[in-house]
Amino acid sequence: MLATSMNRDIIFPEILTDLEDSRILNEAIDQVAGVIVEIVKSAFILTKKDRRERLEHFKADILDLIEEMKGERNDNRNRE
Repeated sequence: MLATSMNRDIIFPEILTDLEDSRILNEAIDQVAGVIVEIVKSAFILTKKDRRERLEHFKADILDLIEEMKGERNDNRNRE
């Protein structure tokens, strides 16, 4: 539902330089759409139960993982 509802090519115009990038973006969305849905479900449950502090920790954990992944990506670029 999430992947279908968004206009994939509009989301990241700064990284879409050609049709191959668009194909890769669509593949990436397909790979993580299920996880994103689970994240949204978890956030919904925490919000409904008024567990805002836990939700903030949940978001921080996810953002930490993203930053860690970006760091690994930058480390790999520096090695090349």
